[in-house]
Amino acid sequence: MLEETTFWERAKLSHVFLLLFFIFSVKFLFIPLNSSRFVILGCFVTLLIIRRNELIFYFNKNAFKAFSILVLYALYTAIITLFNGSGNMANLFVIILLLFQIAGGAYLLSAFFIKEDLNQLLYLLLLVFGIQGILIFINFIFPAYRELMFVIMPLEGNITEDSITSVFRTRGLMQSSGASVSAYLATGLLMGAYFLTSFKLSKIDRRIIIACLLCIVIGIVFTGRTGFIMIPVALLAYYTLLIINNKFSWKSLLLLIYIPIGSVLFYFLIKEMYILIQPEGEIIIRAWEKWAFDQFLDSFNGSSGKSNTLAALRSFIFLPEDDSHLLFGDPTSWGVVRTDVGYIRMIYAVGVIGAILFYAGIIRLYFFMMAHAKTLSIQVFYGFLLLWGVIIEYKEPMFSHFYFTSTIALMVFFNMREVKD
Repeated sequence: MLEETTFWERAKLSHVFLLLFFIFSVKFLFIPLNSSRFVILGCFVTLLIIRRNELIFYFNKNAFKAFSILVLYALYTAIITLFNGSGNMANLFVIILLLFQIAGGAYLLSAFFIKEDLNQLLYLLLLVFGIQGILIFINFIFPAYRELMFVIMPLEGNITEDSITSVFRTRGLMQSSGASVSAYLATGLLMGAYFLTSFKLSKIDRRIIIACLLCIVIGIVFTGRTGFIMIPVALLAYYTLLIINNKFSWKSLLLLIYIPIGSVLFYFLIKEMYILIQPEGEIIIRAWEKWAFDQFLDSFNGSSGKSNTLAALRSFIFLPEDDSHLLFGDPTSWGVVRTDVGYIRMIYAVGVIGAILFYAGIIRLYFFMMAHAKTLSIQVFYGFLLLWGVIIEYKEPMFSHFYFTSTIALMVFFNMREVKD
C-alpha cells in the first residue's frame, strides 16, 4: 500500500525563495545584480567559505551529455555571429546564458542546496507558482502595492506605468507580464495534474496543491490569455494519468462540469469582493472583461472587424527569401523580424541548420529525463510538458525563455541526483 506523501512537511521556505529568485531573475533598483546571479554568487561563496567540506562534485555522464547538442548549437551560433559582424549578439547571449548561468545555477542548487528528489522539486515549483499568483492578484487589487513595485522594480516588456493595460495585466515578483508569464505559470497546471493522479496525497498536501492551482489560474487571468490554452492540455494529462494509475472512474468526469461552474461562481465572488473594497474599480473590471473575454472571443470569430487570432498567427509564418539566409540564418534579425512565432524567429536568426540544432538540443534534454524517469507517470508528465512547449513556441519563443530553460535545467540536474551511473 502506498504511504501518504509528506511534501509539505519536507518543504522549506528557503528552498521556495531560492527557486523563485533563481527562475524569475528579479531586478531591484537598489541591487546591481539580478536575483538569479545573486543566488548563484551567494551559493558559490557559501560553498567556498562556509561549506567547503560538502564540496563534492556530483557527475553523471549522461546528464552532461544531454547538453552536448546545445553546446554544438552555441558554437554554430558563435561562428555565424562573428561571420555576420557581431551586429546583434542577442541570440548568442541567450545560449551562453543557458549553458553557463542557468545550467550552472541549476547544478549548484540541485547538488548542494536543495538536496531533494524530483517530485519534491515539482512540489516546490507549485508553491512558487502559487506565491506568484497571489502577488499578481495583490498587484491588481491594491494600487498602492502596484505603485511600490513600480518604484523598487524596473519595468520591462509590455508593462508601463501610464498604460491602461498595466492596471489589469499585472505582475508578481517579476519584471514583466504577458503571454510568456501566463504560459509559464500554466505549466503548474500540469504539475498539479501529476500530483493529484500519481500519489496518495496527505490531506495537507492535497489542500496545498489545490490552493496553488487556484492561485495559478488567478495569475494566468491577470497576466495573459495564452495560459488558458493549457487548461484542456492539463485536463487531457489529468485523465491520461488517471488511466495509467488505474484511478479512472466515470465519476471523475464530473470534474469537467465542476470546473466551469466553479470558475464562474468563483469569478463573480472575487468580482463582487473587489468592487466592495474599491467601488471605483468597476470601470477597471469592465475594461479587464473586455480585454479578457470580448476581444478574445471576437478575435476568433472575426466579429470585431479585425483579423482574427488564427489569421493573425498565420500572417506571422513567413520564411527568408534568400536561400543562404534560410539555411544559415542572420543573427541581426533576432528580435527585429516582426513575428511572435518562435520557430520563425529562430529560422531567421540561425537558419534551418541552427534551428534543427537548437530544438534537437532541447528535445535531447527531455529524452534524458524520460529515459531515466522512475515511473511511467513522470514520463507522461515530461511528454505533456514537451507538448506544451511545442504548442506555445507557435505563439511565443518559449523554449529559449529563461523561465522555461531554468525549469528544464533544474529538472535535468535533480534527475541526475537520482540516476546511478
